[in-house]
Amino acid sequence: MSFLNLPKTGPPAAGLQPKLGQGSLSKKVNLEKGYSLHDWIAVHNDHSRDLTSIGGGFKRVSIEELQAHNQMDNAWTCIRGKVYNMAPYMRYHPGGVDELMKAAGRDGTYLFEEAHAWVNPETMLRRCIVGQLVGEDLSAIQERLKAKAKASEAAAVDEDPGIGQGQKPRFDWYQSKDVVHVVFMTQYGLKEENIITSLDSSGSLLEVVAVLGPSSSYVFKVQLHDKVLASQGVKVRVKNGNAQISMVKAEEGKWPQYGEVLAGNGLVSNREVHFHDCSVVDIQQVTHDTKVYQLRLPPAVHFKVPVGHHVIVQVSVQGKPLLQE
Repeated sequence: MSFLNLPKTGPPAAGLQPKLGQGSLSKKVNLEKGYSLHDWIAVHNDHSRDLTSIGGGFKRVSIEELQAHNQMDNAWTCIRGKVYNMAPYMRYHPGGVDELMKAAGRDGTYLFEEAHAWVNPETMLRRCIVGQLVGEDLSAIQERLKAKAKASEAAAVDEDPGIGQGQKPRFDWYQSKDVVHVVFMTQYGLKEENIITSLDSSGSLLEVVAVLGPSSSYVFKVQLHDKVLASQGVKVRVKNGNAQISMVKAEEGKWPQYGEVLAGNGLVSNREVHFHDCSVVDIQQVTHDTKVYQLRLPPAVHFKVPVGHHVIVQVSVQGKPLLQE
């Protein structure tokens, strides 16, 4: 199993891009009598009604099938990977029918997150769930992330002076007989969640990625002078904007240098999607169709997901990769 650090949810893949128009999902309309939130709860709790339009159950929905359901009386959308039949809820939506129709037949996650990311759609529309969206490949996700990164790049430069203008972090190192420390220094206010580190299985190749903004990262790759114990992991400590990466030497002794800096270092815009192999530690059943997975990264990887950010999980199902954001 693999997963990846991501910025906040970006625009959907090509072909599923919602039409943003000039409206706002946060605006309110005057609902007809009998179509209040209270009335919707009563409808939602009436188990004699099929709100899925497929007779219940839970199915795998292709992108093509989702796109075919794009009419007011036959409207499906996808939010966070789940496909919902919106038709029964249309006239109950506080923002109006027109706003919901912008997501009909499309991935509506981006619109949903922009308007009310704090709302749990599986609570409001649990009985409208049709199934799981499948078929989106890695290249589509990469394009989606690039589109989001381009849209926010100008704001990132404004918020973080120096980013995108050739700012180059400085590096230093020190050691004891059994531990080597590499220090990553930049004027940018680094936090632990901004640092992603990994060692190869031999414990000789170190990669440090400092996430400087939504679309900017600094990559530092070094062939270490000698091997470290990948099984002991990488310890990361961030203080005053500086990151210290500590590793246990495979053999005690003094190194004359920390290693050789490799090609490919420097400021990178729109870094490609990258996965790390993970193991499943625990699975908890929450509802009939919802589980909470606890995943463990390899010890040689340090990666802290910031609160409010998303990850992509990739698993192999019948020999084919399935990705879920």
